[in-house]
Amino acid sequence: MGRYSYSYRNVIENTGKITIQDLITWGYITKENFLSTTGNISLSNSFVGKICGINVTVNISNHAESYIRFNYTYKGYTFNYDHEIELFKCNFGKYRYYFICRDTEKRVTALYFNRGYYSSRHYHKLVYQCSRDHRNSMLYINKANSLYSKAEWYLKNHHPRKAKEIKHKANYYSLIGHKKVLNRINSFFINTYYK
Repeated sequence: MGRYSYSYRNVIENTGKITIQDLITWGYITKENFLSTTGNISLSNSFVGKICGINVTVNISNHAESYIRFNYTYKGYTFNYDHEIELFKCNFGKYRYYFICRDTEKRVTALYFNRGYYSSRHYHKLVYQCSRDHRNSMLYINKANSLYSKAEWYLKNHHPRKAKEIKHKANYYSLIGHKKVLNRINSFFINTYYK
């Protein structure tokens, strides 16, 4: 269900992110022990190539402060900041890890890279693609699907003329709905990659 207020916001699916699961996969966080590690990750875009190299330091401790620190240069500006990592003790043992966003103080599992800065989706005001989709196209497609099933019922109950009329109307609704979806996809690619 699309809303006008979401139209100016960037989309989560188009932004880079670092999740807790990424840090576990890359070996920055281990489930068994507490450690401090430093490494480099490369932020890249498939159309532009490498955007910047990011130096990441992760410090995990059950007594002291746990954090992830970012240090990089992006578009001529140097960034050096950190987000707290919270260790949440689970009932079944071990820990569950969360980022505490330094800008919103919210507990999140992913930090998104937008406007040269890693932060939570709430801070960047990011939305999911489905929230930007307008409902008109889906209304047409759903209407077409219901008309197709109605036409099948008429055909099954020996009303071929009525079934043909309804199927013709269903084709019309389906065509309009799919054109709207294709127009949205085309405008997305044109606005994103050919600015």
